Amino acid sequence: MQILQIKGENLASLSDAFVLDLTAEPLHSAGLFAITGETGAGKSTILDAMCLALYGNCPRLSSAGVNDDVPDASGETIKSSDARAILRRGAAQGWAEVTFVAPDAETYCATWAARRARGKADGRLQSIDRSLTRVADGTVLESQIKAVNDRVTALTGLTYDEFRRTVLLAQGDFDAFLRAGTTERAALLEKVTGTEVYRLISRRVYALHQKALAAVTTLEAQCGTVPILTDEARETLVQDAAALAPQIAQSRAQRAESAAKLQSHVDLENARTALAQASEAAQHAAEALEQAAPERAQLAQLETALSLRSEFDRFAATQRTLKEATEAETQAQADHLRLSAEVETAQTRASDAVAAWEETERVFKAFGPIWTQATQLDQAILTAQQEVQDARAAQLEAEEAAAQVQQSVSDLNGQKETAETALAAAGAALARVPDAARWVDRWPDVQRQLASCADLALAEQTAVGQAAEARHQITQAQTALAQLDAQTPQDRAKLSGLEQAITDAQAALNTDRSPQTRLEAVLAKLSAVQEMRRAARDYDSAKAQHAKAAGRLAAQTEAEANADAEARAHQAAADAAAQRVAALEAPAQRAEAAVSELAQQLRAHLEPDCPCPVCGATEHPSLADDALAAFAQDMRTALDTARTERDTALRAQDTAARAGDAARLAMTQAQETCATAQAAMQAATDSYTQARGAEASLPAAPDWAILPLTQAAETLEAERLQLADQLAQREAQRSQLDRNQTAAQAIRQRLEQRRAAREAQAEALAELRTTLGVAEQSARHAAQQRAAAETDLTPIFAAMQLQPDGFGTEAQARLSDRIEQVSARLKAQQEAEIALKNLAPQLSAAQAQARSAAENATRLGQVADTRAAKLAQQQTERAALLDGEPTDTHRTRHNTARTQAQTAKDSSADALAQARSALSAAKAHLTACQRAATQASKDRQAAQADLTTKATAADLSLDTLAQLIADSGQLDALRAKLKALEDAHLRAVSSHEARQKDVAALEAKGLPEEDAATLKSQLEQADAQLSDLDAQRGALQERLTQDDALRAQLRGIEAQIKEARAHEQVWAAVNDAIGSRQGDKFARVAQSVTLAMLVERANLHLESLKPRYRLAQGGADLSLHIVDRDMGDEQRSTRSLSGGERFLVSLSLALALSQMGSRGGLADTLFIDEGFGALDAESLDVAMDALEALQAQGRTIGVISHVEAMKDRIPVQVRVTQRGAGASNVSVAVL
Repeated sequence: MQILQIKGENLASLSDAFVLDLTAEPLHSAGLFAITGETGAGKSTILDAMCLALYGNCPRLSSAGVNDDVPDASGETIKSSDARAILRRGAAQGWAEVTFVAPDAETYCATWAARRARGKADGRLQSIDRSLTRVADGTVLESQIKAVNDRVTALTGLTYDEFRRTVLLAQGDFDAFLRAGTTERAALLEKVTGTEVYRLISRRVYALHQKALAAVTTLEAQCGTVPILTDEARETLVQDAAALAPQIAQSRAQRAESAAKLQSHVDLENARTALAQASEAAQHAAEALEQAAPERAQLAQLETALSLRSEFDRFAATQRTLKEATEAETQAQADHLRLSAEVETAQTRASDAVAAWEETERVFKAFGPIWTQATQLDQAILTAQQEVQDARAAQLEAEEAAAQVQQSVSDLNGQKETAETALAAAGAALARVPDAARWVDRWPDVQRQLASCADLALAEQTAVGQAAEARHQITQAQTALAQLDAQTPQDRAKLSGLEQAITDAQAALNTDRSPQTRLEAVLAKLSAVQEMRRAARDYDSAKAQHAKAAGRLAAQTEAEANADAEARAHQAAADAAAQRVAALEAPAQRAEAAVSELAQQLRAHLEPDCPCPVCGATEHPSLADDALAAFAQDMRTALDTARTERDTALRAQDTAARAGDAARLAMTQAQETCATAQAAMQAATDSYTQARGAEASLPAAPDWAILPLTQAAETLEAERLQLADQLAQREAQRSQLDRNQTAAQAIRQRLEQRRAAREAQAEALAELRTTLGVAEQSARHAAQQRAAAETDLTPIFAAMQLQPDGFGTEAQARLSDRIEQVSARLKAQQEAEIALKNLAPQLSAAQAQARSAAENATRLGQVADTRAAKLAQQQTERAALLDGEPTDTHRTRHNTARTQAQTAKDSSADALAQARSALSAAKAHLTACQRAATQASKDRQAAQADLTTKATAADLSLDTLAQLIADSGQLDALRAKLKALEDAHLRAVSSHEARQKDVAALEAKGLPEEDAATLKSQLEQADAQLSDLDAQRGALQERLTQDDALRAQLRGIEAQIKEARAHEQVWAAVNDAIGSRQGDKFARVAQSVTLAMLVERANLHLESLKPRYRLAQGGADLSLHIVDRDMGDEQRSTRSLSGGERFLVSLSLALALSQMGSRGGLADTLFIDEGFGALDAESLDVAMDALEALQAQGRTIGVISHVEAMKDRIPVQVRVTQRGAGASNVSVAVL
């Protein structure tokens, strides 16, 4: 995250709008800048504005403490932690704005604003306004308070607390971590580094263990509540159910016998009822067929009428044509009459338009001379008006010139009086210092002498100070050399011990380097075995699937063969039956015809040896009706039997064909399954072979390989665990070796740094001694030169009537002021003399010009009056012409009337021509319509004669023919209705005959001895007995089924208890390790690890800030200790640190927290709100070096401080300056 701009207005003491632009110079390239100002000026308010814009809160208002009610300007009270409390008193509104670059590389602008009602300073405080905008396109992303906070947190990756530890190290929070107790320190670590998740995990583990324990208890309680039967009771129920089976079978057999006898009575009754219904239906069908005679006659008429349809359509078309021609002729006659009247009207209008045009032309020509005279007068008046205007302007200009010249005369007289006064005053002042004038000309030389005297005094003072500083630094260098010499032996002893430990550890690690290689080989082999086990399981599954599919294929193949054989047999039977039906249909029909009522009537009139009126035969063999009826009945029975056999065979053949199709579909599916299983077996074999590789000890094929592979996997897993333990031991040894090497390297670096520091101190000591000698000599030489210069400067002070007073700065300033005064008076005297000399001729010339200008103004006034009189006379003459109307307006009006008359004349002539043309066209159209009407009448007469002739031949009148053709849509309906009646009659007759056969067959079969009522009573008794037996057996079976379900439920609960107890034991182990009700156990572990990381990073900063100290983690409770390297690595409390030392340690912790809080890296912008006042000069230099090092990493750092030494070290400063009344302004300065 990088801050680009901070803006605000009316926030606390910052009343004016301010902008802190880190993208503009000089802040852009500074990297490190200071925010300076007096206490209470408003330095921290700039950072409050940044926090308000981003998070709607600021450190001074969000810190823990009392949240009192405070009075507001509106007369109400607000909480002291209310963000609106930062609004300046007397302001109606205030705002803060921050522009920043988020980690997604986009630029955003966040704003915060507070306002009062009605824009008044004493208005009631309104709700806070928040917004977040994307700068690239100006899109407002959020405008609600919480939504803005959430979006800013998401974009920056920082919560408000993390922001205060990452981008802003606020005043009062600087050493918060160092001052915090165990609870506060743990909470701070959670907020800054996000370790609160471990507390949640600890609580979750505890809750899950309690849940698992409760599940075990619940299942154990359920196990005791399952009511199962004893083994003796269950055996008794089984025996009772078995004893009921023979009774139920006997009852069912008796019921089936009674039901079959009763069904015989029911079948005969149903057959007789059906016969009666069929007889009635046949009678109704015959009656309906007889009643349809009129409709058959209507159908015949319709068919006759449709044969004349073309002639009728031709006659109708000629009628329509004649009607249309007659209507067109009538309309043409009306159009001819209308157009004749329009021609007469157009002729009248054209004559009137010509007369009007001639009158307008006459009037226009009569006004021509008058317009010419009026135009000449108009031009003369315009010229006269311009001349009068010019004359008046010249007169006014001359009068203004005369006034200006007269003012110049007055001004020159005033300048003359001023110059005379200034000349007298300068002469009097110079008379009081008669010798001063000669020193004015020599003033540049005197200034150089004065500057030299001041430089010599400064050089003397500087040399004396340098000598004193050199003596002090020599003492410090000698002390530092002694300290360096005292620390070296202890470090060398530590280094010797570490080097011995490193040598021993390296020897131990080099003895056996193969565990890692062996572990990699075991892992690779274990992975291969696991892959082979998976392939073997896939192979077995595919093999089983293939076997099942092969069995289904064989069974369906046999089923297909059987179905095809049955289909062929049934098809042959159906063909034979169809041949018999075909052979019997014709004789049966003839026999039916022979026994019909009409045939019987004809046979009754036959006489022996006489020809038959139907066939002409003289022999009549079928005279006996009874014999014919019996023969016809035999033929019908044989035909019905053949048809039944044919239909039965066809249905059986269709069933067999469907069975064959189903078998073939099942065969196809089985074949596909076999192919899929075979491919899966091959794929599993390939995977197995590829995974096996060159491992000859493993089974060569996947078939029956799971057991040996499982044993091999267990062996490899044991070997892997053994090697992992060995590697863990070696890793621990290697970690200890790395720590020893790091410690040894650190000691070597300290020794090398100490050696280099000693050499540097020795060289510095020699240079300091040389510097001391040079400084003492420079001081003596400067004192001698300064005394000589003061002797030379004494006369000028006497001439100027001044005392030198040691030739200090004040004496030089008084001399400079006196020289400036004398120079100014000499200059005034010269300027006054020159002014008087130049004013004399100017004054004479101005007076002459004033007289001439007055005369010219009078003359020009007379000329203007003369021209005005002439203009009045011309305007009187023009008013008599055209009633005073302007010439152009009058001429335009008459010209417009003339043009309109011409247009009207032309338009009327065009209209007359168009009317005559339209009349000619209408006359031609009338003639054509008359000819078309005559021809249409002839065509109609011919069509009517042809249609009348043909209709008469068909015995139809024209009206009847038209009505029949109009009703031709009923033809298909009549045909269908008559066909349906005939088919219904045929079906009714056939059904009646079939029902007669059914009744005869059942009567021939006979009825049982018992009547229907007796059989029905026996059936009801059998149903009651059977229902009672079924109920008894059902009750017994229900109790057994319930007991089976309870026993299965009990077995399931026992399995669940076993599984739940194993699950509870796992969570119990986890809970013992990290779980707790409040989440403290795992949180403390995580916080301890986080604190160790924090101490490690803080020590990296402390190494450069204060190498004497380093932080160390205490034994428990997240405690921190200070390790004093100068005191033999003594550990002591952080409370023993001095103010400056405490500041440096706090700075190290703050920078480390900042780095951890920003997910592992420092933010691009960092603000430190701390005074640095507790540091001595040396510590302040170290702190500045640390800040400059952070700046060198590409960060922008702002430091709030009032320490002068720090402000001198930071050239770019943001100054907050008080200007009274509790208000301050903000400016940027560069030293």
